[in-house]
Amino acid sequence: MQRRLNPAATNGNQLWALKSIVIFYFDNCLDNVLINAIIILEDEIKEEMKMPIAINSTNKEIHDLRMKFGCSQEIMGHIIGVTGRTISRWEDEQHEPHDLARRQVKELYKVLEKMNGIIKPGTEKEWLNAPNQALENKKPLELIEQGPEGLREVLRLLDRLEWGIAT
Repeated sequence: MQRRLNPAATNGNQLWALKSIVIFYFDNCLDNVLINAIIILEDEIKEEMKMPIAINSTNKEIHDLRMKFGCSQEIMGHIIGVTGRTISRWEDEQHEPHDLARRQVKELYKVLEKMNGIIKPGTEKEWLNAPNQALENKKPLELIEQGPEGLREVLRLLDRLEWGIAT
């Protein structure tokens, strides 16, 4: 049976304490599998603590996101689950993205948010498109393109970098 934390009873101090425990144990050679499990747990707690927000990605935001990721309309379409032509129509304001696509865009913005303060500003595109030793020499963008698990793997790497955990 999996125990879930009550987000209403969870606050920032508890998240800080969780992070402190992880770093303490990591310094004492805690297994990386447990570190990853705690990172995922922290993400779940943070997500559950958030109030529901409207998904309102604009056509311009999709274009800006694609530029920051440094990818073609075809690749962005593959990541979101539509064709490159659909991305083009959205960017040209011929059509509006549907709700599922807006959710996908929101997930991609999480990567940019995590990169803020970790990756040097202005180099996000290069980081996403460069082989990364911590990802078995895969490019973060390639993993994101593979689907939700790849996206989670990139977010976990950014968490480890944020916490100062050697990768």
